Amino acid sequence: LGTPPPPLRAASAAWCEATLAADAALATVERAAGRIGELVRAVKAYTHMDRGLGAAPVDVREGVETTLALLAHKLRDRGVALERAYAPALPAVPGFAGELNQVWTNLLDNAIDAAADGGGARRVRVRVGAADRHLVVDVEDDGAGIPEAVRERIWEPFFTTKPVGRGTGLGLDIARHVVVEQHGGALTVDSRPGRTVFTVRLPLDPRDVAP
Repeated sequence: LGTPPPPLRAASAAWCEATLAADAALATVERAAGRIGELVRAVKAYTHMDRGLGAAPVDVREGVETTLALLAHKLRDRGVALERAYAPALPAVPGFAGELNQVWTNLLDNAIDAAADGGGARRVRVRVGAADRHLVVDVEDDGAGIPEAVRERIWEPFFTTKPVGRGTGLGLDIARHVVVEQHGGALTVDSRPGRTVFTVRLPLDPRDVAP
């Protein structure tokens, strides 16, 4: 058949280039659509919009994972590595999923900030397990730690160790209210330079949860 004339070769090359560009654009759109779908599902699960308003069995691991999906951009932007450790076959806890998601958000958001600003390896660890009739969640960071002089004040409303404009001082107050008063659990902290761990303990038996 011979070699096509230059105009035909140029047209063929342009057509191939346009086809490849269209395929790449379509793949990008599909990935973006998939990501948007994941975020929509995460937001829906996070706000608990599609369920009743009463107490119900809560899958805490699902709530933690949903929260991590919403905070993935912050982990990435602040260069913080995430480590997970989930015990197998975790039991559900009686409670309110939407309120507990606020707890995971406040603790994880604080941990990311602490890890990013603390001069360590920039690492956050999340552990979920069960012990002594409780489900236990640990959120750990390798930041600078909470100074002992203010450690008791972190639970006070509007008290924050973050720079101006970075924190409201309400996160831990809300978290303790949800854990202690709404779910009959406990929220504690153990902190030293290079390692701070907030621990949430939620009773597994509904009879141990105050109304």
